[in-house]
Amino acid sequence: VTRVVIEGTSADAYADAPAAAAILARHGAVVFAEHDSSVRITFDPNDTYYRTDPYVGLGQWGIRAALIDKAWDVVRGSPAVTVAVLDTGVDATHPDLVGALLPGTTYVSQPSSECVPETTRDDNGHGTHVSGIVGANGNDGRGVAGVAFGVRVLPVKALDCTGVGSLSDVAQAVTWAVDRGARIVSLSLGSPFDSPTLRGAIAFAASRNVLVVAAAGNCGGTLERCTSLNQIDYPAAYEEVVAVGATDTDDSLAAFSTRNATVDVSAPGRRIVSTTPTYPVYLSQRPINPMPPMHGVVSGTSQAAPFVAGLAALIWSQEPALSAPQVAQRLRSTADDLGAPGRDDSFGAGRINALRAVTSTADVYVATYDTAAVPTSVETARPVSATVRVTNRSSFAWKATGTGAVRLEWSWLDSAGAPVPNAKGTTPLPVDVERSAGASVVATMTAPAVAGSYSLRFDLLRDGVGTFSSRGAQP
Repeated sequence: VTRVVIEGTSADAYADAPAAAAILARHGAVVFAEHDSSVRITFDPNDTYYRTDPYVGLGQWGIRAALIDKAWDVVRGSPAVTVAVLDTGVDATHPDLVGALLPGTTYVSQPSSECVPETTRDDNGHGTHVSGIVGANGNDGRGVAGVAFGVRVLPVKALDCTGVGSLSDVAQAVTWAVDRGARIVSLSLGSPFDSPTLRGAIAFAASRNVLVVAAAGNCGGTLERCTSLNQIDYPAAYEEVVAVGATDTDDSLAAFSTRNATVDVSAPGRRIVSTTPTYPVYLSQRPINPMPPMHGVVSGTSQAAPFVAGLAALIWSQEPALSAPQVAQRLRSTADDLGAPGRDDSFGAGRINALRAVTSTADVYVATYDTAAVPTSVETARPVSATVRVTNRSSFAWKATGTGAVRLEWSWLDSAGAPVPNAKGTTPLPVDVERSAGASVVATMTAPAVAGSYSLRFDLLRDGVGTFSSRGAQP
């Protein structure tokens, strides 16, 4: 056996090795040649409740179902990645969280009379539980392992001891977390009320390349605490947010999980064991299934959301140069499709698959559009020339011609946002567009025949694939 080393950078050498092996194999003096791949230890953490627990006996089943344990063989959480958890606060003294937490803050302007005023610690239990799902210390011989153990968790108390808060407090908390360097904001909360203030905070996060992950809601099987079945919740409904549904222990949809058009992906959310405060809290007083100290089992899309936030942290630990839209698309494109083929209102794109997410080489579709040169008024039924500057934020170069060519798609929408019949078309790119480069596309179209207020919608279309928006990019 002879080992041949290819000179060059490690990345280039790794990419060239299979081709070099194929060339060597054709030589008459060589019996066979192969790329010498690497092997690694299969990691299995020694945390007490990883395999089983004293509550339901399932241990951290969600880690295994979503192949997070397999992903740990590839990457573990980097302390350079910060996940902000906006919730009821955290027990900073918990042994499973000591060292994983950054100094947090509190935004609770109107706590319930049942709560101790101005407390900064977790007096409910919910926040400590979801924080542990993200980043509890792993392989330390105690408790549980967080999905992205090794990252830093930034706790922000925005909900009082009863688990209730104001949208304005949550909005302030989002902005504070973004300003403090959070790459991911995890929100296991929701409201049926849209809020321009909260919407603005989410948009601010997106503008700073921060990924926001939110629970889709627990209105799938009951109207308890819900205004309607499968109600729309905010911030999960905002376009920039990755909304998360919950799966059960058998990979079916959890009965409580909201089913609607906002769901992006799903993750384990039933019978999830994680950290709980070491002292009595509001949830300790529940008549049914009171929260025990140290560790306990809770179900909800609240538990599913930090699974996704943790996986996003693993992706960024592996590939720190990715943008937030690219990470969001990676979560969707690598999920296991469990429902109807394609995206559906129950599972979204599917249940997350961590191993595939951290090893995927699938193309990521992201573009930005500058429409400043598009006219704001035109004559009815007359030709219109609209110049749109498109910038390639995808993981691949855009070809102007040939297989997989990319074209600009345009369509007219009426004042209600509905497509105008027979008012849609495409325009080819003028040149190939490399990653991070841009091109100006001049689209010629005909204005609607009836006077009124209209919008132009721009998307990109890749031959053989479909529109970029169908792959998770924003039109």
